Amino acid sequence: MTTTLPKKGIHTAYSPKERVQISFPKIGRTKQADAEKSDINNIMKKFLKTGVMTFTNKNEPQYGFANSETFHESLEIIRKSEEMFQELPSKLRQKFNHDPGEFLDFVSNEENRDKLYDLGLSNSPIYTDYQEEVETEPQSTATESTVSP
Repeated sequence: MTTTLPKKGIHTAYSPKERVQISFPKIGRTKQADAEKSDINNIMKKFLKTGVMTFTNKNEPQYGFANSETFHESLEIIRKSEEMFQELPSKLRQKFNHDPGEFLDFVSNEENRDKLYDLGLSNSPIYTDYQEEVETEPQSTATESTVSP
C-alpha cells in the first residue's frame, strides 16, 4: 500500500486541493487457492447439479443430554468459581497464570494440601497422617454358659 501525502506549507480553504491517493497492489495476503471453492456462484452451480450441499456440518446434532436446570446450575458454579478466583490477590493469581482452571486443578490435587496452608488458602494445616479410630467390639457382661443334656 502506498500513499501520497500533500506538500507541507500553509493551506487555506481557498488553496488549491491536492489529491491524496491510496493504491493497493494486486498481491494480497489472502490465500487465493480456495477462491474458487468459496465463490457463491460455484457453490450454487454445484448444488443445482447435484442437489447436495457439501459444506454442511458433518456431525450429528446432539440434544437432550442435559436440561436447562443442569445447564444453569453448571453456569452458576463456573461463575462463582471465577468470582472467587478474582477475589484472590493478584500475585497469587499470577502463580496460576490468571487461569481459574489451573487453580482448581491445584486445589483438587491431594498432594498440594500443605501448600494451600502455606499460600494462605487454608485456615489450618491439613495433616495427611490421620489416626485411625479403632472400633472395639462390645463385650458382654454376662458369661454365657452352655448346658449339656
